[in-house]
Amino acid sequence: MTNYGPPLRFKAVDTKTGEFGETKPPIDCERKGLAVCQSTGLKDCAGVGIFFGDVLYCEDKEAFYIAYFDENDAVCRMDEIEDWDSITAGLDPGGYLADEALYRRVVGNCWEPREVLEKRAKETSK
Repeated sequence: MTNYGPPLRFKAVDTKTGEFGETKPPIDCERKGLAVCQSTGLKDCAGVGIFFGDVLYCEDKEAFYIAYFDENDAVCRMDEIEDWDSITAGLDPGGYLADEALYRRVVGNCWEPREVLEKRAKETSK
């Protein structure tokens, strides 16, 4: 059997609480309130794996970004979060995640409340 690279990694996120755990296929997608996020294969500045739907914080710019897959270009991208009420709607093609990941830190995922993400970003900046 030929190995074409590392195995795919996924995490399942409870969209009500934002809690997650790494999982392996097959995944029970019938469970209500569950989102499945695939690993981008990239790591942030602290060496934490980045999954689609993760929120990253840039201390220099004091800005939050969301990691997502751009289906038009088939690349991993990130876009600054400007509207917290519709965090995943209307994403503009942002920068390439691979170019920016080392300057950002994962602080949570897009299903967690804004206050939790902001508190976590502040705590880890010290």
